[in-house]
Amino acid sequence: MSDTTVAKPGAARSVFLRQSSGLVRAFTWWDGLIYNVYAISVIAAATLIFSLTYIFPRANLPLGIVIACLAFVPGCVVYAMLTTIMPRAGGDYVWQSRILGGFWGFWFVFFPLAIGATIFIVSNVLPGAVAFISPLAHVLGTQFGISALQNFGDWIATNTGQFWFLVVFLAWAAFVVGSGMHFYARVQRWLFLIGMIGLATWLIAMLFTSRESFIANFNALLAGQYHWGSGNAYGKILADAHKAYPAVPLSQTNLLDTILIGPILAYIFAGVFWVGNLSGEIGGVRQFRLSLRIYVGAILAAMVICGLLALLVIKVAGNEFYTSASYLWWNSGGSSYIPVAPWLTLILAALSQSPIWWIWVFLAFGCWFMIWPTNNVVGATRYAFAMAFDRILPARLASVAGRNSPLFAIGVYVVISLVMGWLYFFGNLASIILDQAILLTAGFAVTIVAGTVFPYLPATRQRYFDSPLGKYRIAGLPLITVMGVLSLIYFGFLLGEYAFNGTYGTNNLSSAAFLGGGMVLSAILYFGTRIYRERKGVNMRLIYQEIPEE
Repeated sequence: MSDTTVAKPGAARSVFLRQSSGLVRAFTWWDGLIYNVYAISVIAAATLIFSLTYIFPRANLPLGIVIACLAFVPGCVVYAMLTTIMPRAGGDYVWQSRILGGFWGFWFVFFPLAIGATIFIVSNVLPGAVAFISPLAHVLGTQFGISALQNFGDWIATNTGQFWFLVVFLAWAAFVVGSGMHFYARVQRWLFLIGMIGLATWLIAMLFTSRESFIANFNALLAGQYHWGSGNAYGKILADAHKAYPAVPLSQTNLLDTILIGPILAYIFAGVFWVGNLSGEIGGVRQFRLSLRIYVGAILAAMVICGLLALLVIKVAGNEFYTSASYLWWNSGGSSYIPVAPWLTLILAALSQSPIWWIWVFLAFGCWFMIWPTNNVVGATRYAFAMAFDRILPARLASVAGRNSPLFAIGVYVVISLVMGWLYFFGNLASIILDQAILLTAGFAVTIVAGTVFPYLPATRQRYFDSPLGKYRIAGLPLITVMGVLSLIYFGFLLGEYAFNGTYGTNNLSSAAFLGGGMVLSAILYFGTRIYRERKGVNMRLIYQEIPEE
């Protein structure tokens, strides 16, 4: 930690790649909030993650959502304070490296979060292909008598179809991010507006749809569009699952299982910290209240939106049906058992027998999906950018062109993602990244650790108390430390469950070996580069004493 001592004024001009980053504050705090809601992915990822909570049959999903979101609030306060004090692109990396030291910042961010983002986007195309494009193509094909569209709907849900969907999506994401964050913000706002209108119509429709109407609509939809279920698809799912799965009504759920779905839900709700990587490009975040809105506002919005969706889905479909359908999808061959994923979009479509309603559901869902994995591109490129600006990665990754965008870093990200996608869909990558949740959680947890000790380390204490936030205390202790300790209790729970509870599938030995190897290579890369730079006369110790100019 000795490489975080205070440097002489003006040192930043001589040790960094250049005097300023070249990035601009293109986002308002409102854009940052929307970005963070998308990072959590309150609709698209929730469609996938909610279905995985079936592994705890007696879990109360709406209550579990509330508990998980509230558990992340202290961490949001820590991130908001770090954002206000050090609003820099690369967030986690900058904070960890300036507080804990260069190695720790690189080690816990490069592979877990920067390279990890290429893994995330590969797996994140699943809801788009299966719950958006596939059913939309089926509906349009049936309504207009175009069998090619129906066939396309079947194909896009296959591994080959998902890979090519990934290719198209990466091209879209590269275009949006490469066009600059002003353009990104405009696209995001329009998609968010349409998505919110869609969400409002979904909630109203679920509120006024009875269980009996839903069952009739569901049976008609599956029989008419997919020729499945013989007119009683609802009953078939319950009967098939009853043979092996102990589904229960919501009234028979318990608190223990409800808490234990937290590590599953954390996959989406931990996304609230993802906006940190963009903090150097958001205007107004030097005001603590605006930073709080971006983080705490996003997690509370997620709690309300996801909680209401889960509660109303269970109201119209029934907890036994929802968990049984999820169990059968994941354990009976997916589309080989039922031709369309029984996730949120199918349940929403079954609120009506109108094809216009079905199309609206899928298109509105698309507005929630199309900007979500694009977040992965932004985050990964900002981490790489910050590391290159510190001279620990090749300089071209920090080059800025066009509309103040790191185009070279975006291109590198796309290439790596395509390689990851090929290995994921046609190789065995999917089976050896199961422990990625541990690295993701650890990467965010180390930032919380950095914030917790910020006021106490000799090298950083002065910077903290010189900031306007140094005055905030609880029982005489710095607010950031109190919030950090509370947050680390929950992070400790998550990491313990991932590591020792086999139910989550995250204590896989082959996955641990693969990801552990990635961490070892990261350490070798860091020390190798540092030795090389210092032999070239670059003072790496001095770099980590300074905060780069924006």
